[in-house]
Amino acid sequence: MFESPLVETSQTPILRMCNDLLKRLSRSAETSFCGRILFFLSRYLPLSEKSGLNLMGHFNTQNVTKFDTSETQPVDLINASDDEIETGEIKEARDVNIPVDHALYSMFWQMQNFFSNPVICFDKQQWDVFQKNSTDVLGVFSSYKLEKSGIDDDDNGRKRVVDSDNVCALIDETDTYFAKYLTNPKLLQLQLNDSQFRRYFLIQFIILCQYISSKMKQRNASLSDDQAKFVNESQEKCYRLLRETHPKGGHFAESVKHILQRELEWAEWKSESCPSMADLADKQPMQPYKKRPRTTFDPSLVDIGTPELTKLWSIEPDLLSACRNERRRFTPSLASFLRDPLDELDPEQQVEDQYNVWMFSSIKLYRSTRDPAFQFRACRLLMVESSQYISAQSQQTLNIPQFLDNVIIKTGKNMDEFRAELQDREVRQARKAVEESLLRNRSNGIEG
Repeated sequence: MFESPLVETSQTPILRMCNDLLKRLSRSAETSFCGRILFFLSRYLPLSEKSGLNLMGHFNTQNVTKFDTSETQPVDLINASDDEIETGEIKEARDVNIPVDHALYSMFWQMQNFFSNPVICFDKQQWDVFQKNSTDVLGVFSSYKLEKSGIDDDDNGRKRVVDSDNVCALIDETDTYFAKYLTNPKLLQLQLNDSQFRRYFLIQFIILCQYISSKMKQRNASLSDDQAKFVNESQEKCYRLLRETHPKGGHFAESVKHILQRELEWAEWKSESCPSMADLADKQPMQPYKKRPRTTFDPSLVDIGTPELTKLWSIEPDLLSACRNERRRFTPSLASFLRDPLDELDPEQQVEDQYNVWMFSSIKLYRSTRDPAFQFRACRLLMVESSQYISAQSQQTLNIPQFLDNVIIKTGKNMDEFRAELQDREVRQARKAVEESLLRNRSNGIEG
């Protein structure tokens, strides 16, 4: 990363300082800080630094997983009560009732001895134990599969609707704490129902299978044909179980396979005594890249960015033509605007003067002049198009609906479209008034 002489001389002190910090820090309480130190060392030291290569292939055998070896309560191992769950353990819905006894408990946690020191698998006696334990444990995983929960996403990209509580749970999973699991016998059934717990175990098993099946110069022992066949079958079985473990099992399994494939290339580079990457680099000077010709711009073509916007923009050649389009009728003609109000003012239409919006919200049973929105539009249009608006405005106006009724009727009488119709309406109203007056007088004479 750095090539200055000062940095090269300070690599050893910085490495010692970081190692001392890692020894002083607690791996369980300061997990994040320890990871940041290791990440800093991986970026600060060069790739060929001998202290980070582990050329001899040593394992961390000090990481010992302790568990109960004596069968004290074989019956209680099957059903663990909720009160006996340790603080911080993951508790999921026990949809799968896995029968857990002391034999399964011992075989499961004995596998950690092989994971921490895979070399012991080449011992004949230890191999028999490993083969039996792995067969039984993977058989339990295959027989009792976890059901897919409602908040999991499908591998094909289809999303499910989740509530607010599930969303918070998904967000909290991004800050997962990777600590060692507790080995209490009464917790194993709950742990086997945890999808993350199963994934950790299967990944450990796949790493072990890849190590013992690969060829390394530092190791003299090798697997027999039967052992290699068992390892390959177990590895494929683990990948299949990873694909069946939700959420996103297929994507997770492919990611693990890709990472371990790169690990094989890393192990091959180490087995070749870590040759310098600089020696493998091409010594020829790099040829300059040919500049890509710029895309010419045609000002006559309209391209807003998307086909939909370009289509909308290209409907009219310019803004003035778009504003003059007949379909954009912002101001109606006076005759079309007064047609409905004049019909509503006809007594024969029996349009109520008042209205109840809450009762007839979908049917118009009131006059337009009682609508505030219509009053605003009518005043603006009549002020420009009708001379009756100005003459009527000279008088004091207190009732806007009554004022508009008078202006609309007077305006209609002065228009050729409505003059004859309004005159006939007045004649009918006068004749009807005379008939009602005669009937009223006749009824009064009979009563007298």
